[in-house]
Amino acid sequence: MIDFEKIKDTIDALHNDGILPPMSITTEMPAENKLVILIDIVGFSKGTTKEQVYKIYCFEHYVIKHVISNLRNFKNRIKINQFIPTGDGCYIVADECEAKTALDFVVALITGFQYIKNDDKEPWALRASAIFGECVPFLDLAHHKNYIGEGMNEAARILSYGQAALEKKYLEESPDRTVLDSKLFSRNSLYVGESLAEELINYGDEKNIYKLPQVPDKHGKCRDITVLHGLK
Repeated sequence: MIDFEKIKDTIDALHNDGILPPMSITTEMPAENKLVILIDIVGFSKGTTKEQVYKIYCFEHYVIKHVISNLRNFKNRIKINQFIPTGDGCYIVADECEAKTALDFVVALITGFQYIKNDDKEPWALRASAIFGECVPFLDLAHHKNYIGEGMNEAARILSYGQAALEKKYLEESPDRTVLDSKLFSRNSLYVGESLAEELINYGDEKNIYKLPQVPDKHGKCRDITVLHGLK
């Protein structure tokens, strides 16, 4: 049996002696309900190192510029808490806001990015998910402000499993299509959970809204996912 008290005493002693840095998180940190947006750059890993660096450079500058411009617009005002890089995109964690405000923000972000390099032979594209969920702020091992919690997990699951479900549904409805066609079909799409589904319907029509009921994940949990796809 593991003696956690002995381990804690040993670690505390190492902290006090300056051998280890302070712990980054404690069990007493309170959870907060946040707007969590997860953004993925489509086709990022296919590029060379140089191409990836350039795309991330453009992406980060674009996201920051987009946030600043929207903060100046009262109707789309949104309080950003943190950008968290993921390598091929980022999380944006913000205070809770009206559903329309959240969707206005992320839809504008997706639609604008594809015009940064619209002369590229393979135009740039984003995919994103947006949810309201529980998060805990903490300083990570690099001592950067970060977040963990179900809200972060759910945003990732909605994006990854929602994308797979959308592409599968597209292939089922278009049996003459290929996997590549389904990948192209899912570009510039926004995936949301139940809390934002009703509001998302107002952003499209039957042609670009997909309701994906009871999408399972690897843990066996099922969730309803709504997708606004092909944003222009």
